[in-house]
Amino acid sequence: MLQGARHEHCEAIQHAAHEMNTEVKIVQLRKASDIDDSIQGLVLPGGESTTMRIASQSESLLDGIFTWMTNFPDRPVLGTCAGAILLANPGGNLAPFIDVEVARNAWGRQKFSFEAPLVIVMDTPDKISNAEFELARDKFNHKPLPMATQAETTTRHISGRIYWGSKIHSRVNKMPKNSDAR
Repeated sequence: MLQGARHEHCEAIQHAAHEMNTEVKIVQLRKASDIDDSIQGLVLPGGESTTMRIASQSESLLDGIFTWMTNFPDRPVLGTCAGAILLANPGGNLAPFIDVEVARNAWGRQKFSFEAPLVIVMDTPDKISNAEFELARDKFNHKPLPMATQAETTTRHISGRIYWGSKIHSRVNKMPKNSDAR
């Protein structure tokens, strides 16, 4: 399994499904053979992208994920933090799945990373409202990348695919605990 905040992502998905009164089945993928056509969407959790690449080699997990994404281009994929890096730079001979410039955190611990203004406009069921995120500069006064203000167009409308990359750190940990998420 890709390392990172996978348990927190499972809890957040379960919480969102509960709020929307929707059933979801979460399948944690550990090897390429776990991936099949029954999967309706993927979440690539945060972590460290280089570590994720190395750790997935023995079971060909990333290769399987990228093959699934190529075979099912209309199914949604969410990459947070390192997952977004993998979508932007899948490696090998693969073209990026999302067209963004990735700037890794080079100024200390992740808790000091900046937040950028972002309004996400997505086609969603009526019971989900469009998301708006409050943003600020980091303690180093870093300026968000110019593309951050255009996220609603670059994340949703790439070749008709629904791939979204995001940076989520400590806030995902503030979701209510759900003992059913494993």
